[in-house]
Amino acid sequence: MNSALTVFLKEVRENLRDRRTVINTLVTGPLMAPLIFVLLINTLVTRELKKAEAPLPLPVAGAQYAPNLIAALKQNNVDIKDAPANPEAAVREQDADVVLRISPEFAKAWDKGEPAQIEMIYDASQQDARGQTERLRKLLDAYGQRSGALRLLARGLSPSILKPLAVAERDQSTPQSRSGMMFAMLPYFF
Repeated sequence: MNSALTVFLKEVRENLRDRRTVINTLVTGPLMAPLIFVLLINTLVTRELKKAEAPLPLPVAGAQYAPNLIAALKQNNVDIKDAPANPEAAVREQDADVVLRISPEFAKAWDKGEPAQIEMIYDASQQDARGQTERLRKLLDAYGQRSGALRLLARGLSPSILKPLAVAERDQSTPQSRSGMMFAMLPYFF
């Protein structure tokens, strides 16, 4: 056991004498890894913010069946385009991030007050398309809720009937505790 300790101490002493090893161990890893991490996160956040502010290009099949929906989407910074002949193949081959298909029976179901069929065609495995898909989903949900509220008002009912619970979220985290979550990954860099 004594000889193993002697060899260990000898190796530690030799490594401390080697400047490159000391610099790589104490400077490059602990300082460069967090710096690279911050630069990477900053680049990703900047790219996603630019996508969120830019018009959303949306190929739509059957736009003529839902002119009010198309007008609402255009008001929310959506650039309506003609859909490809085969939307599923276009999404699969990444020619389009998301395609909206409106059923020919949309107007009939809408006029009857029934749920009108639309399809969002997307590939959930595409990381770059996820933000645009979620953005479209939120726009469609907002349009559906607004239209449902107007239908209730037309029938003399309060739209608050649809929301029996009002959940108030109160986040108690502080900036320090949120930053602590990020710094919890720091030991992995070391």
